[in-house]
Amino acid sequence: MRQLTSIMCALLVIVLLSGSGTAGIAPLRSPTRGVVGVKGGMISRTSFQLNSERTQTTIGSSFGMFFDLPVSRNLFCGLSFDLHNILIYGRQKFMIDVSFAFKYSHEYKRLRMALKPAVSFGYGGLPSYGFMHRTDYLTLKAYVELHFLLPRMHAWIVELGAFAAPVGGNRYDDVSIEPAVLLRIGYII
Repeated sequence: MRQLTSIMCALLVIVLLSGSGTAGIAPLRSPTRGVVGVKGGMISRTSFQLNSERTQTTIGSSFGMFFDLPVSRNLFCGLSFDLHNILIYGRQKFMIDVSFAFKYSHEYKRLRMALKPAVSFGYGGLPSYGFMHRTDYLTLKAYVELHFLLPRMHAWIVELGAFAAPVGGNRYDDVSIEPAVLLRIGYII
């Protein structure tokens, strides 16, 4: 498990470095600068599995910030940092999620809206508590952002998606988190 986590982190660094190298070749007609935004909302109940024992989490809160860069007219690559506050085994914990996203933008100029389906993958971590040591995860997200466009590149965002951590753990434990629904609202600064 420890080797798999190290390999996944190395792959994440390679993808992040290669993505930042292509961000400067966007066509002139696309936005030429990145956007920064914040999101907040809820994460649904899900199953948390520690070795062979499975338990349910409760509904928790989720907060994050992101930075997206245009790669082409409609394709964006971005980095996000999220905190998911979840209750596992009767204890409140913050799960950290740092991920790399690909977003494809469909703009509806007359409606002043944009629809952005996205997928992302990254690194997640939970601190140690009680009987479980600190654990690391591969995180996956698939979601759709609905942007309500405002003047000067600002926008309100509604996000609906799924979050999962299919593989993770440490040298003592194997841990996974089944898909959970994310529902958040946000603002592009």
